[in-house]
Amino acid sequence: MKSLILFLFFTSSIFAATPQELANLTLERTPLIKANLEELDALSKEVRQSTLWKNPSLAIQTGRARTGSDFGYAMDMTLMQSIPWPGALEVLKRQSEITRDLRELSTKKAELRLYHLALLMSLELSSLEKIDKINDMRRNRLNAIKKYINAKVVVSDNDKIEARMIHNQILLADNFTFDLQTRIKSLKRKLQRLTGLENISVELYEGKLPKVKREDFLKELDSSPAWKIQKKKVELAKEEIKKVQYESRPEFEFGLNYRIEHLRPENEFVHANIGVTLPLWDRGQHRQQVANARLRREEALSKIQEINLHDRFDDTFQKVEVNYFQSKSFEISEVDKLEAQIRQAEEAFRRGRITAVTLLQYDNQIQNSVNVSVLSRYEFYSYLAEIYEMLGKKMEL
Repeated sequence: MKSLILFLFFTSSIFAATPQELANLTLERTPLIKANLEELDALSKEVRQSTLWKNPSLAIQTGRARTGSDFGYAMDMTLMQSIPWPGALEVLKRQSEITRDLRELSTKKAELRLYHLALLMSLELSSLEKIDKINDMRRNRLNAIKKYINAKVVVSDNDKIEARMIHNQILLADNFTFDLQTRIKSLKRKLQRLTGLENISVELYEGKLPKVKREDFLKELDSSPAWKIQKKKVELAKEEIKKVQYESRPEFEFGLNYRIEHLRPENEFVHANIGVTLPLWDRGQHRQQVANARLRREEALSKIQEINLHDRFDDTFQKVEVNYFQSKSFEISEVDKLEAQIRQAEEAFRRGRITAVTLLQYDNQIQNSVNVSVLSRYEFYSYLAEIYEMLGKKMEL
């Protein structure tokens, strides 16, 4: 398959790059990637943090003390460490891991969208520039025919009507050109912002379209990032149920206590503490029900996600097939032959063999064929890229 070549013009140098290189350059230069990497690094540290026990606590208390008629003061220092319930830290760790995985999947989706955005912009730009060039040739051709009619020694009423018809066709071509050039300028500005490069010119990609099979894509549909994200949300909801169960259980602590009494005689005590905190009632008694309801919701959304993903795939693949068929019906390699045919029709008009009406009708057919030939290729790759995004993969030409 041929490669689409991008010519990037700088001061005195011309650099060539494939669309993949341009898309990769976009990924390298966007601050989105750096932000996502920082977020993933922070979430990885959260995973490690979730495996740690709570920090020990140190309590210091002092007050007056009395023994008979003797007054003094006493001071207590207590160092305590809470003990997590067996399995509780594993639940917290698993929740942190799932949260990190969710962010990683979302990051991959964002990177793929940005990659294909740059890739498709370059394809659209090259397609529109090709059509703009052909449309400009068409306008010049129509203008030459109009001048030919007006230059006749004897201009009949029929000639005047034909000249006006051609003039109207030129106006339509001018409006079409304005729309094309406006979109071309917009695409160039967007690509410049994505890549940081100036004066981007794209050569039209004329390689053969790949023949894709529905069955091959269906085998990989389970790897869809969107589907994986929803499955991870189900896992997170299950871990939340476990977390709620642990939160309602007693808490254990152990530690040391040092006490000194400044009386006569002075007394010092050192002893070990073992504590159990029992909740008298659970003010969060509805949390278990809430967690169960959220799990049922995520499981239902997972099934909906599966259905929607297959529906979206079927609709998109149908559009891939339609545009593939249109591209094969109007091969881009046939564009030059179509141009030769319209030139032959123009010559026939000059010799009086066909009327201006016939010429304009044929000219419109040729122009529509060219538009379908060029734009259907872009549409084919546009929908194919959407399928690759569903699979979590990069599309390469």
